[in-house]
Amino acid sequence: MGRMRVPRGFRAVDTARGRAVLRDDLAGVDAQLLWADGEPLGGAAGAGRGAVRLLRVGGLEIVARDLRRGGWFGRWRGGRFGSPDRALRELDVLAVLPARGVGCVQPLGALAERSPRGGWRLRLLTERLAGALPAPAFVAQRPALRRAAIDATGVLVAAAFAAGLLHPDLHAENVLLREAERDGARIVEARLVDLDRARLAAAPVPPGRRDAMLLRFERFLHKHAARLPAAFGACDRLRFLRALGFDRAGRRALVERLGPRLERQLRRRRDRYARVARRHGAH
Repeated sequence: MGRMRVPRGFRAVDTARGRAVLRDDLAGVDAQLLWADGEPLGGAAGAGRGAVRLLRVGGLEIVARDLRRGGWFGRWRGGRFGSPDRALRELDVLAVLPARGVGCVQPLGALAERSPRGGWRLRLLTERLAGALPAPAFVAQRPALRRAAIDATGVLVAAAFAAGLLHPDLHAENVLLREAERDGARIVEARLVDLDRARLAAAPVPPGRRDAMLLRFERFLHKHAARLPAAFGACDRLRFLRALGFDRAGRRALVERLGPRLERQLRRRRDRYARVARRHGAH
């Protein structure tokens, strides 16, 4: 699959219509089983950039996500890509993150298949995390664990920043949460999911990039507020920033930096939708 390296514990495999990089224990599985339609995965985060299905192969519950492009280019090209590398880049990030102290879903493989319409179809395989839900859904269904959920999310995102994770669209539904027990106490475990287009830098995320990622994280909550199963208020946001490691002065400075930028972005979005509504209303 291109010239990219194969992560340790995985191997490259030729398939009937393309290529695959699979975890060693799956290398002998018929690729057509891994391209199966499966069943819709209940509780999966929004539509995002790929359809999410559940496969059961060899005693494993496998989450299969077909990669898709976003925006207008996605409406034209859909799920076709110029090379197989995009899925492998995400596989590589998932394989490396745990060694850098960041919890994420367990990667199982990346598939690439020639499309009859040209280009490549891509699919990423991860192991299902039993009992896990995207952060907003978890908060809605486990209100007693709301604070623990927000703390766990903040700690996970802080670890991702420290590990050098550069994600162009990190948001609340990239975080899976599940309830667990440790030393007789109820805790919340957090894992990252859907790292399409993310990459790992050699050093921690610099402040400017960190601010941009946090701005997108916050904008997602505003943009999708109507469909998210849980609403998040000012206290939740401050708790998240504390879990990220910001002290009182740091939180205030961050809000002062990002608040005006967020308002400008939201205002431009409102104005754009208003123009579209007026244009349609004129016809």
